[in-house]
Amino acid sequence: ARDDDKRIFTRNLRLNVLSLQEINHIDLTTLWRALNLSGSWQSGTSQGLFSDEEQDLSSFNADNRYQLLKRTLARFTQAKTFGSLIDVPSDDHEQLKELLSTLVELQESGDSMQKPAAKQLIEFVHQALVLSIRYDAVIANPPYMGSKG
Repeated sequence: ARDDDKRIFTRNLRLNVLSLQEINHIDLTTLWRALNLSGSWQSGTSQGLFSDEEQDLSSFNADNRYQLLKRTLARFTQAKTFGSLIDVPSDDHEQLKELLSTLVELQESGDSMQKPAAKQLIEFVHQALVLSIRYDAVIANPPYMGSKG
C-alpha cells in the first residue's frame, strides 16, 4: 500500500483486521435465555435441578434477533476453513449493528447472567458485522484446500 501511496497511513483510514473465530460448543438457547432480551424471564424464579422439562422455543423463533443470531452463528461453524469466503448479507448489517450495540451495553451494565452471555457472543456478532460491509479493497488469506496451493 505504501508503494502506491506514501501518505496512506496519514489519511483517515479504518482498518478492519481480524482473525475469524469458529463457533465451538455454543448453546444458543441457553445464551439467549441468559441475555433475556425479550424480558420474558422473570427474575427470582427457579426450576428443578434435574428436571427434563421440554423447552418452549416458539417465543425464541418468533424473535428476529434470535433468528439473526442463529443464522450468524451457523456461518461461523468452520470459519478457520472458509475464512474470507464466508458471506454475510449486507441486508443484515443494520440488524447486526443494533444487536452488537445491545450486547456491548449488556456486557457493561447487564446482570450476572447477561454479562457472560453477551461477552461470549460479541466477537461473533462483530466479525459478522465487519464481513457484512462492502469494501473498496480487501486483502485476505485464501482458504487453502491443499498443501500445494
